[in-house]
Formats: sequence, C-alpha cells, structure tokens
Amino acid sequence: MKSLYKIASVRHGLNGLKIVWREEWHFSRQVGLVILMLGVAAYLRPSATEFLLLLFACCTALASEIINTAIEDTCNRIEPNHDERIGAIKDIAQSVVLVASFPAIAIFAWILYSSLL
Repeated sequence: MKSLYKIASVRHGLNGLKIVWREEWHFSRQVGLVILMLGVAAYLRPSATEFLLLLFACCTALASEIINTAIEDTCNRIEPNHDERIGAIKDIAQSVVLVASFPAIAIFAWILYSSLL
C-alpha cells in the first residue's frame, strides 16, 4: 500500500513540474540556463565537490522558482484584481528566487575562474 502512495506522490510531483514548465516562462528559461551552466562546468572538469555544489545550488534555485510560481498562482486565485498587498507578497516571493540564484552564480563563477588559472 505504501508503494502505491509513493508512486502517486511521484506522479503528482511530475505533474507539477509539467505544469510549471508549460505555464511559467521563467522556469523553462532557467532550466535551459542550468543545463548550459552544468554543461560548461562539466567541460571544464571541476572537482566532484565543486560540481555537486553547483548542481545542488542550481536545483535549489529551480525549486525556489517552483515555490514562487505556487505562491503567485495562489495569490492570483485569492485576488484576481490588482492589490498592493498581493503585489508585495509576489515581490517577496520573487526575491527568494533571486537570493536562491546567488550561490549558483557564485559557484559557477568560481569554476570558471579556477579553470582559467
């Protein structure tokens, strides 16, 4: 019984990814950027630790975009008209994406820098 629950849980998660991919322009572009960054990093052959840190940071940034999308969709459902408070909530949620992206950018920059030395 538990295995059926786990399968259903994975299926719901994959469905969520499909929805975000289809409906959120930023997410699909971020996935493309992550693929590019990981490809360049793999070509430069950083240490396994550096590569795994980059992978983790990229996944964290993508996860924050998924959460941001869920928050924005919920806000739009609660208040479809323009509302300053809802706008502030959306801005705060977007700031999470921005802050979550900084480690990925920094680690990628470090990999580029150390490969040029």
